Formats: sequence, C-alpha cells, structure tokens
Amino acid sequence: MIKTIIVDDEVWVCKLICNIVDWGSYGYEVVRQVYSGTEALEVIAAEKPDLVFTDIRMPGIDGLSLIREAGKINPGTKFVIISGYSDFEYAKTAIDLNVLGYLLKPVEPEDLSSLLMRLEDCLLYTSDAADE
Repeated sequence: MIKTIIVDDEVWVCKLICNIVDWGSYGYEVVRQVYSGTEALEVIAAEKPDLVFTDIRMPGIDGLSLIREAGKINPGTKFVIISGYSDFEYAKTAIDLNVLGYLLKPVEPEDLSSLLMRLEDCLLYTSDAADE
C-alpha cells in the first residue's frame, strides 16, 4: 500500500478527498488527515509517507514551503498539490519542486481516480526501492 497523507486547513476538504474514491482499491492507504503545514511536517517526520496531497494556501507554512521543508526531513516523500487556484506561478513552482500532480478544487472523483491510477506504478516502484 502507498502510505498517503492529506493536508488542507479546511477539514471538510480533507474529508471530501478521503471519501470521494476508494483509496484502497487503487493501492493507497490514507494514514492521516492533517490541517496545517506545521502539523504536516511533524507527521511526515513520524510517518514517512510515500505521498502527500497538500493545499497550497494555508496559514503559517504554506504548501510550497511544506514541500521544500519535507524534502529535508524525508526526501522520498512525493507530493500532489490540491488548490483552488489555477495560477501559473503556483504551477511553475510546483513543477520546479517535482510535484507529481496538481488537482484543482473542487476535486472531482474522476480526476482523483485518474491521478491515483497514473501514479500507482511510479510510487510502488519508488517505495519498493526505498525498502531495499
């Protein structure tokens, strides 16, 4: 299973993302829902997730800063951005940070399912290589 964390300062967004698809059927396990960038850094250090879905705009540590800082804590963790903003600068920075995907809010089940299927082989290969 691909160990996954969802980060968004809006609790309802985390719950929605967790409930709009059957994560387990795609080989993912959502191990935590986290509501701030600061808390997310602590959870990433403790859980060492394979994948983190994070909002960009959050109070305190924003999603892009979270990605930068998490890379120092657990370089193997990969990221997907979830955002209500289709701003080109956010997308460009996300690409520079090697994020694996960028989903716009409101997240649609078809978009999330498609992304999970696309990322599964890549993440399982990365996770298996890290375990060796």
